[in-house]
Amino acid sequence: MREGLFPTAEETAGLSPGSLLFPETTAGTAELFLFDDKTLDKTRISAADWAAGSPPERSFWLRLRGLPGPDWAAALTARHGLSALLLEDLLNKTHTAKIEDFDDGVFLLLKDIDLAADADRIAIAQLGVFVVPGGIISVEANPKLDRLSTLEQRLEKGGRLRTHGPGYAAYALIDLVVDNYLVVLERLGDRFLELEEAQLEGFQAANLAAIHSYRRELTLLRKAVRPLRELVGSLRVNGSELFGEHLDPYLRDLRDHTFEVNETLDTYRELLLGLLDLHLSQAGQRMNEIMKVLTVIATLFIPLTFIAGIYGMNFEFMPELHWRWGYAAVWGLMLACAAGMVVYFRRKNWF
Repeated sequence: MREGLFPTAEETAGLSPGSLLFPETTAGTAELFLFDDKTLDKTRISAADWAAGSPPERSFWLRLRGLPGPDWAAALTARHGLSALLLEDLLNKTHTAKIEDFDDGVFLLLKDIDLAADADRIAIAQLGVFVVPGGIISVEANPKLDRLSTLEQRLEKGGRLRTHGPGYAAYALIDLVVDNYLVVLERLGDRFLELEEAQLEGFQAANLAAIHSYRRELTLLRKAVRPLRELVGSLRVNGSELFGEHLDPYLRDLRDHTFEVNETLDTYRELLLGLLDLHLSQAGQRMNEIMKVLTVIATLFIPLTFIAGIYGMNFEFMPELHWRWGYAAVWGLMLACAAGMVVYFRRKNWF
């Protein structure tokens, strides 16, 4: 599941910058949360109402579940001065995580991931966050992942999320995404350990396909996660007015988590390379064992073939040709040669 509803690179190639190609499925629901330290209100809202409305008196969180269509793109542009280039990045599934300033806020583009318990492929979806004075706007490309419901529950309980401003809300959202990276990596780690145990039990041809599949998933995950470290490090620089000094301890902790994610990715990459080397080594060893057995069998038949070749010649005068026990003697000689070679090979530990 890799955001198949997005426009493809072939469709967007050659278009002028800022050209918007909307996906087949756009925002399904738009929920507006208005809150302060004492109250919280949640309502559904349309693009037209958001474009025409006045700035909320309380802090807000506008949650778009699904990518914005033309109506929401126009509403966000009219109210917050979003450029077409930012919306184009949001609609581009191949774009890496980034941070960028706009007129009155900061745009964050993240990659949300998921790994189901019964699946071997990682689901990756865009998660856009616009941090503006007074609140945040989140855009979930794949509502099925439902990552931000946890944030909604925390908002209902109150606490710092209601009182520390939009910068803290954006931090909490990014922290939620990064924590989920660690959860997915832990699940992957369990599967890698199972694969390693199976590999150590002996050569299994099916393990090669599993190793390559996990390497592919890990490469996609690295591509999604790598830019996040730089993104977190530049939050204070890009959003100094929205991410105040009071958030520095939280941002340092978040950056530590991104380092942990990247270090874990590097560790798993080395683990998979080790498993691949082990698999190839086992395959080579297995082939050597097979070749050794075949070589021993072929070697045993060399003297037998020689003897059979001699007595298979059609000369009329051969000394043993008319012996009464000649046939039995040849069989005895061949069996003795074979038995002697087997004993010799065993003493040499050749098999």
